[in-house]
Amino acid sequence: EYNIRATVIGGAYPYTFTLSNAPSGMTINSGTGEISWSNPAGGSVSPRISVTDSENVTVSSAWTITVDASRFIFLDAVNGREFDAATPGTGTLNNPFRRIRDLYSGSDYAAKGDRRHANKIAYFRAGTYYIDGFIEDVSTNSAGRMAVLDTHKPVAWLAYPGNAPVIDGQCRGLSPQIGSRPCNYGAHIAFYANGHNTYIDGFRLVNMAVHAFRTAGSGNFQVFRRNRFSVNGPTFEGVNQGFITTITGEPGYFMSIQDNVFEDIEQGVCVKLYATFRITLEDNLCRNVRGNESEGFATKGGPMERVTIRHNVVDNVYQHGIGGNMHFLLSAEILFNKIMNSGVNAMVVNQNGNAGPVYIERNTIVGRVEVRSASSTDGPFYFRNNVIINNDPGNHLFFVDSLATRVVTSDNLVGTASAGIVDSSGLLTNQYGQYRGNRGFEIGDTARPSPPSSLRAE
Repeated sequence: EYNIRATVIGGAYPYTFTLSNAPSGMTINSGTGEISWSNPAGGSVSPRISVTDSENVTVSSAWTITVDASRFIFLDAVNGREFDAATPGTGTLNNPFRRIRDLYSGSDYAAKGDRRHANKIAYFRAGTYYIDGFIEDVSTNSAGRMAVLDTHKPVAWLAYPGNAPVIDGQCRGLSPQIGSRPCNYGAHIAFYANGHNTYIDGFRLVNMAVHAFRTAGSGNFQVFRRNRFSVNGPTFEGVNQGFITTITGEPGYFMSIQDNVFEDIEQGVCVKLYATFRITLEDNLCRNVRGNESEGFATKGGPMERVTIRHNVVDNVYQHGIGGNMHFLLSAEILFNKIMNSGVNAMVVNQNGNAGPVYIERNTIVGRVEVRSASSTDGPFYFRNNVIINNDPGNHLFFVDSLATRVVTSDNLVGTASAGIVDSSGLLTNQYGQYRGNRGFEIGDTARPSPPSSLRAE
């Protein structure tokens, strides 16, 4: 099956998607933009996708798909064979590899530079896999990384349709070590040398200590979709823990993180972002994150531009539900999210005092919303049509060393928990039903304000 999902930034959410010039059997979900082609055939096809926003503005784009089964390489943790066995696996559908190490072509330094499977699309059958390629940068305080260079190795890793492969980091809590590698700084998978076109879809990642994936922020068109990340940490503070973490440096373009579940983290973050332009986090669930360095979605350092955090659920995150340093965050939209059961803060904006315009719109936020260090050169920070529930007075925003004039509020529905504005699921109660569809995350919008002209759809 060919299965991808469109990513949209800007415009007036929600959107409607259509296809034209599509091959026989290709369909699109009109509400999500998910494209499925169950039985690809032929050579090359060039369908066109169109997206229409809630203000009836339409943009469209064509792309080319080349059907070529020779690009596939297969792994089967149950029935596959090692590449160096007496009767070796070859990575074909009928003779698959067994381990990530086989895809990597070994576990020594020479394997890191091996290119025999470059530019392949790796399909993983059900079973459990381990991070067992060449591990570098091992030290007393680091179990290192398995480096996957986009010019040398497959960077498209997909679950075989109908299967749910598991990648087990083998670290749960402060275990003493795995072999010679200390588990409290667990090994992770690092896509770098730009990491262009990284595509991770359909996996379950379990028992990670610091990261599951790190990817070069300079890479373009990176996708993490339909994965479930469970159990990360605890580990030491100050190591930028996160299931998905981008690496600081020159910014890349067009990262998409959609339809993932992140859960059960001690002293870490669901997603931690550095130096990325035009990134979208959409329809993810982040829950049960504990510890003094805990955050849900963290925009850390930049430069970062056109960051979109849309229609996610953040539940039971102790420190900051949505936050990060926002250092040189040039522009962002945070909209249609539901943030519940927060500890210290549900949201922190402009932590380092270096953020540009941030549009915070149509969210349901239960917990403190903190605006920090806003000077005359920061922001502005727009809060529009949100539902905000906490015990702070007035507009229910909490200012720390900030100029209130840099914050623009309009049409927010605010109150304390005792007002009964939302129920335990974050839904508007019947008492406030007249606001459903135009305040908070619940969709059904016919009155969404226009986005600024700089944030129109792409």
